Amino acid sequence: MENEILELVKYAKDNANKDAKEIEFGRVSNLQGQKIKSISGGVETNFYPKTLSSIQILHAIKGHGNDTEETKRGQKGLVDSDFEHLPQ
Repeated sequence: MENEILELVKYAKDNANKDAKEIEFGRVSNLQGQKIKSISGGVETNFYPKTLSSIQILHAIKGHGNDTEETKRGQKGLVDSDFEHLPQ
């Protein structure tokens, strides 16, 4: 799965103005769904697909990929390999 995610990151960066691509990397577990339901005021998400799109990747990089800006917030800028952790 990590390879698929990194391939999507590369696609997003190389094809920013082309058709969006999306992958599914799992489903919301019952435990995760119960947490979401309690936090969201009742939204049911059990077994919904977990997806990632090239558009979401570009949005995250644009907003959080600048290490200088993120350091000001006490964070590190996003790097490609950070996206590999999403399934976990």
